[in-house]
Amino acid sequence: MSDRSQSIPINPHTCLFTRTGLLTLPPEWRLPMVHIGEALYQIGLEVFGITPEAESSLESTGRRLIAFAVDLESLSDELAATGIEPEATQMGDRERRLCKLAGRFAPQVREISRTLLDAGRGIGPDGGPVP
Repeated sequence: MSDRSQSIPINPHTCLFTRTGLLTLPPEWRLPMVHIGEALYQIGLEVFGITPEAESSLESTGRRLIAFAVDLESLSDELAATGIEPEATQMGDRERRLCKLAGRFAPQVREISRTLLDAGRGIGPDGGPVP
């Protein structure tokens, strides 16, 4: 029996490069890295015999929400850090306002992250099971 006949279900929509993660690269390398990442992902699906999960699977949906929540938590940290940036550097008024705006969104994004994480784990907003 080959490894390919023992498929491991995953969701193809949860394996993505984040655009904020690519900001550490020079601009001309960002789009090529997206293409490389997508190609590696497709190769991985083929080489390891991984099959996409059924879209209707409740368990799959829960894992997707948890993955989204973790990504949003990271983005919330980035927004918060951007929000305090004007205190540490010299910026123009417009840039300072953009940073402050990012900082104001950080708590909302963090709350959405927590709500999605709980929902993915089957916990509703009231602490009981998801309706």
